[in-house]
Amino acid sequence: MRQPTYKVSFFFCALLLASTNFASAQAAAQGAVAQGSAAQRGTAQGTAALETAAKESSGTGEPANNLPADVRGLRLAQAQDFDGAVQAFQEAIQQHPGDPRAYGLMATVLRAKGELGQSLTTYRNCALRSAQIVGDQPEDKAALMWQARCLMGVAQTLELMTDVPRERRTEAWTAMGEFATAHPDLLDPALPQARLQAHQKVADLEVATAEVRKRVDARAMDQAPGTTNAP
Repeated sequence: MRQPTYKVSFFFCALLLASTNFASAQAAAQGAVAQGSAAQRGTAQGTAALETAAKESSGTGEPANNLPADVRGLRLAQAQDFDGAVQAFQEAIQQHPGDPRAYGLMATVLRAKGELGQSLTTYRNCALRSAQIVGDQPEDKAALMWQARCLMGVAQTLELMTDVPRERRTEAWTAMGEFATAHPDLLDPALPQARLQAHQKVADLEVATAEVRKRVDARAMDQAPGTTNAP
């Protein structure tokens, strides 16, 4: 199966999802956005994060068949058996449909496979279930952290979907920014702010380019043979 296009993105998101230190994972992801040369370093970091998560979750190294479904999914994703990982996470969701963890992990693997539409839907399901838990238990830090991770996953996945209107991307970054403002201990507001500013600059540039194009076309028509210019 061909997977190179999204392989690096998978490992960066895995770093965010699997690391026990979310702040350092977020910093690594921001560095990757800022400079493409960080991608190779991120691959190694993401692999290490998956290994750590799998070891911590598995305890004493039980056989894979005896492990919880989400832990099996992590191990399979670590081995780049993405199809097997998706099946394991689907099993985990069936067992615990209200738990956002398996949704978030499966969304990561789907993005690694290049299935961006399904990944986006699954990230949104993760964020929704996290928000439902937080609505009932506002101090549930684990649910808040998954909400942060999956809001980021939604925004980052939309950035990869080139056929998606910019409005949808800005909506995702805005939602992430609102969450970050309310929970700066979980998510640095600077990241969504920077992305929103970048999108605004692109939008402004497109408007300016359209105006220049319109003037150029008007001048070309005025100079066309047979055209009479007004005095």
